[in-house]
Amino acid sequence: MSTLERAIAIAAAAHAGQLDKSGQPYILHPIRVMLPPGESRLDAAKRAAANPIARTVKLADNSENMDLSRIANPTQKDHERLEEYKRVREVLLAP
Repeated sequence: MSTLERAIAIAAAAHAGQLDKSGQPYILHPIRVMLPPGESRLDAAKRAAANPIARTVKLADNSENMDLSRIANPTQKDHERLEEYKRVREVLLAP
């Protein structure tokens, strides 16, 4: 088993039974995202935009994160985060 596979298995066990705001298993989001610590969303988007595969993955992550219908009662903080996701999307879609 690779180091990455072991890390995912450990994280999945540690978060077993936890759900995100939309009611989905919590572990799915960090697995999809896997960002380096301390990197802003915009910095990650700029880095991902340089790689066609990373851009595609980040756009999928961004699309899911922008879907406020996953949250029963979105707060002001959720709406503020949505604005940041819109800026990320602009970076990812820029020529």
